[in-house]
Amino acid sequence: MSKSNFVLLVCDAQPDLLKSLPDDRRQSALAGLRISIEAARTAGWTIVFTGVQFEKKYEGLPNQHKLYGGFKRLNAKMGDDKVHWFMRGYPGADIERSLVSAAAAMPDLPEDFQKLDVESMSSCGSHRVKFLYRQQHLPSEFDLREAIGLKYDLDNINADTARTSTVGPVKVTVVGLKTGYAIQTHCQALCDLGAQVNVIKDCIFDDNQARHDAVLNYILPVYCEDTSETLEVFLEGLDLQDLRKKHQSQLSALSRNTMDPRYRYITDCNRGGHFPLYKSCLLEKESWREWPDQEWYQNNLVLSILFNVIGQWRCFNH
Repeated sequence: MSKSNFVLLVCDAQPDLLKSLPDDRRQSALAGLRISIEAARTAGWTIVFTGVQFEKKYEGLPNQHKLYGGFKRLNAKMGDDKVHWFMRGYPGADIERSLVSAAAAMPDLPEDFQKLDVESMSSCGSHRVKFLYRQQHLPSEFDLREAIGLKYDLDNINADTARTSTVGPVKVTVVGLKTGYAIQTHCQALCDLGAQVNVIKDCIFDDNQARHDAVLNYILPVYCEDTSETLEVFLEGLDLQDLRKKHQSQLSALSRNTMDPRYRYITDCNRGGHFPLYKSCLLEKESWREWPDQEWYQNNLVLSILFNVIGQWRCFNH
């Protein structure tokens, strides 16, 4: 495949949605997404940002929509000034600014960066940046096909084959959030379009860990060629060793924060007692792993620093 046949699809990285992640996970998520975008840009891939964006007063959205109808009903009572989640014209509905900056190789984006002509967003000219907004849960097949550059074979098109006659192939790597929403639906849609779909497992995120694990381990493998690739492996596959070395500490942190369902995890928060002995014994077992911690606060009574668990509160925590 030529570089034009490779696409990085960044799903719904909007401030209104990023707020659903705890602060430490949000910062880690943004760091990982920026690295994946920098890698795709360096490799000359097309970068497509998807997002949910509604008109003023949520015009056109059904009142009883299971996912978004509540926004419209509340907006009818309180107005756009107070209720504007995912509403065009408000910052929370735009793509996260730092990610667009990384994609466009423009450190200083103008305030109205969403209005930029996408062809002018690349300073090097070797890749393309596109935005794909929708006003529904499922992506539009037509818009998605156009965004990833999957075109109809006009020489062989007819009524029966219009949906599948394409000039390809196209390989799409999917990152972003949420795993149980946009990641899942876009992988399904891309599969139907005949694209080769992968996800970077430590670059897809969800505020519900159980939902994330279920979708990653049982649903995405139905539609994706590979769901086990880490960001570090992604960089290795693109032969971007300098970029890998540049971000080694962040890559290691992302890798540690990816829970493998094959194992159970344990963290010692330094609260004393016999827990270090239990931890030592459990880590001798093949089925147990240590989960990373972070400094929490200093206990002045016993002059010790206590720790808490990074990101995943369902870990075995003393």
